[in-house]
Amino acid sequence: MKNAFTTISALLVALAFSVSCNTTSALLPNISGKAGEVVVVMDKNEWEGVLGETVRELLEQDCPYLASREPMYSLVNVSVGGFMDMFKIHRNILIFNINPAVEKEGLIYQDNAWAQPQRIIQVNARDSDSAMALVLENDARIMEAFEQAERDRIIQNSKQYEEGALAEAVKERFGGSPHFPVGYKFKKVTDDFVWIADVRQYTQQHILIYRFPADEKENFTQENLVARRNAILQTEVPGQREDSWM
Repeated sequence: MKNAFTTISALLVALAFSVSCNTTSALLPNISGKAGEVVVVMDKNEWEGVLGETVRELLEQDCPYLASREPMYSLVNVSVGGFMDMFKIHRNILIFNINPAVEKEGLIYQDNAWAQPQRIIQVNARDSDSAMALVLENDARIMEAFEQAERDRIIQNSKQYEEGALAEAVKERFGGSPHFPVGYKFKKVTDDFVWIADVRQYTQQHILIYRFPADEKENFTQENLVARRNAILQTEVPGQREDSWM
């Protein structure tokens, strides 16, 4: 009887712990801040020095593939002493813990510490030179961590607020499991081509999905794929002027 009581007690404790963990996660507030924004927790003298310049050069580098220059991230600097609750629920946080008493230098990656879905990177270093070396050594990983977090949020929102009818129709024709955010509508549909667009007063976003027959001899070089695309769009997406196309 004693063993049975002990076993039941252990199970209840485990269940309570599990419920507590799930409840804690569920009770986290939603993140704050704009998409592409990062709070950098660093004292002013470091922010205005070489370390801050290094961080800005990394996170404010130009976003690739855009027609005009635009930084990857917009930064908000907060001092260590000023890092209070209102900043702790931000979507992306880069914390610099610079202290001679730091035992193990390195980077710590964490999600959902104070809000969700949140991405936090903490740099532990004994001095600013060590902190800068860690940033330069892990620059690609830092960028990838924040970029993936931003992508995951977009995917999550797309699944939560989506045009379900579009997904079903595209899946039926082409397979896969696509998700299209609210606002997109069919502009053109054929057996092998679908044109989906979100047209607003100041912005237009278009998604083109197509397929073409290919055999074992098909040469999938970039040049040939572009030529295939151009041939399909010439037929399916006419331009405003005669004999013009996308």
